Amino acid sequence: MELRINKKYIHSVDDFIKIVLEENKDLDVHKSDENKIYENIILVKNYLTANDLNNIIKLEMFIPSINKIQKVNFTANNIELIPEIINSMTELKTLILNNNKIQKISNLENLTKLVKLELRGNKITKVEGLNNLKNLTKITLSCNLITKIEENDFPQIDTLTELGLFGNYIGIENKALDKNINDKNIELLKIFGEMIKNKFKNLKGIYIGGNFFTNLNMNNDDGGNDKKEENYKCIIKSIIPNIDIDGQN
Repeated sequence: MELRINKKYIHSVDDFIKIVLEENKDLDVHKSDENKIYENIILVKNYLTANDLNNIIKLEMFIPSINKIQKVNFTANNIELIPEIINSMTELKTLILNNNKIQKISNLENLTKLVKLELRGNKITKVEGLNNLKNLTKITLSCNLITKIEENDFPQIDTLTELGLFGNYIGIENKALDKNINDKNIELLKIFGEMIKNKFKNLKGIYIGGNFFTNLNMNNDDGGNDKKEENYKCIIKSIIPNIDIDGQN
């Protein structure tokens, strides 16, 4: 069963209860109801905070569901911290927290069955907190504030096929260079390419455009016009030949 509340502008637990009761006339949200097993919870654009969400999902109406929830979508609220209650959803397979204000990846340690994690459009500065998520097939961290990717930031995830890092600040330390910026960015790209090759043996697609280390100014081998958008792709493809770069993210 799916609980879907989109664009209702919930600001509090009381608002949530009111809306749920309007749509479920026979439901007592303060009592556990074994007939209400929510597998998917979709609360989009409601301006909820992490504290609001913790309190909402601790309502008795979710008691029979907490370990059965497989999908959560809390896109475009005001979340600054991933709610602690998420870590209790041990059967969760999809977690979508796009377009919030999250600064740190946390409270995911128990989500060992998670397959898809979307954190696009937040304020994350570092890749961390992923060590137990060994069954992921997709991670989206595009449009955050990530400045560098280091060797130990990502665990090895053999199941991962799609990685989104588009529109971050990777390589920003080279921005101030007047000379040799290409060399520095190419060096970073090669290190990055080798790292993802070793970490994600089944990676099929990656999204890395819009970062500082993808900003290259090089000519084609045949002496043709500059093709900035292709140069960083060629460098990564020289390391991982069959990978798709910057398709649909």
